[in-house]
Amino acid sequence: MKEALRLLEDLHAKVPGNPAVTNNYASALSRLGRVDEAIEVMRDCFAQHPEYVFGAANYLGTLIYAEKLEEAEAMIANYRLPQRIHPEAYRAWCRVEMRYYALTGDQEHLENVQKSLDLVAKEFGQRPVR
Repeated sequence: MKEALRLLEDLHAKVPGNPAVTNNYASALSRLGRVDEAIEVMRDCFAQHPEYVFGAANYLGTLIYAEKLEEAEAMIANYRLPQRIHPEAYRAWCRVEMRYYALTGDQEHLENVQKSLDLVAKEFGQRPVR
């Protein structure tokens, strides 16, 4: 993993504006236990590229993992998904959002997100998320 981080650091330095590279770099930081550093990278990437839903989902998931639930709650309350979104990106966001609602005991929102995921799964011939 440390070698992967080094490669991602090099790539991130070469293409710093690429949200996918930044997201992967931050994920490697997180997996190496550098969670606070990863969150800072994700926060900056999210501020610059809110349309990159995979990054938004990763950021939210990392906030939840780090037990920064107030920040996670604010993100959920304020984030608006782009109008056009890849179904897998939508699923990634919803899965993390469901994790937050399950953790906080918000059954109503959890069920609403699950229903949305079921509709998308049916529309695109995907497996339901549980």
